[in-house]
Amino acid sequence: MEKLIAAVLAGSVCVASAALAAPFEGTWATDAEQCRVGPTSDSRFVIKGSRWSGYETSCRITSVKTRGNEHVLSRTCTSEEEPFKDRVTLRMNGEDSLTSVGGELAGQRLIRCGAKPAAVRPGTAGRPDKLIHIWDEADGICRGSGGERAMKGCELREEVGPLITAQGWCLGKLHEATVQYRWHRCTKDSNRM
Repeated sequence: MEKLIAAVLAGSVCVASAALAAPFEGTWATDAEQCRVGPTSDSRFVIKGSRWSGYETSCRITSVKTRGNEHVLSRTCTSEEEPFKDRVTLRMNGEDSLTSVGGELAGQRLIRCGAKPAAVRPGTAGRPDKLIHIWDEADGICRGSGGERAMKGCELREEVGPLITAQGWCLGKLHEATVQYRWHRCTKDSNRM
C-alpha cells in the first residue's frame, strides 16, 4: 500500500511540474531586430512544450536535464529535410536572456522576444532597463558575430556598461562564475563595468 501511495504521489508531482512552463520556453533571438523579422530569421527560434522551431529547422525535445540555471535539451531534428540528433545547453542569464551552448546559435547571447520591461517585476524598481537592454543586445552581437559588426557591438557594450554602473546596477559578483551573473543593485562585491 505504501508503494502504491508513493507511486501515485510521484506521478502527481510529475504531472504538476509538466504543467509549468520551463523557464526557457518562449521566442528567442540574437537582438530585437531579429525578433521583429519573425520566422524567416535564422537568428531566432521558438520553444514551446516539447517543440523547438527555427528557420528551416524543426525539433522535438526528447529530454531535459536541469543543473541550476543550465538546461541540457536532447533534440531530434530535421533541417532542410535532413534528420539529426543533438544536445543543446541553454544557460539562463536571467528571466529574459540566455546563452545557447551548441545548436544553430552556439555561443550567442539571446533575448526573449516580447519580454515585458523588467521595471514592472518585483525587486527591479529604478533599474535602467533601456540601457540594460542595449547592453544585452550589444553583448550578443559582440559575442555572436564576427568582423566589423562584432567590433561595433563590443564598443557599444563598453560604452553602455559604465552608464549602467553609474546608476547603481551591476552584472554579477566577484565570486560568481559568468553563468551565474544577474543584474542587481551594486554591492561591495559586485563586478563593475
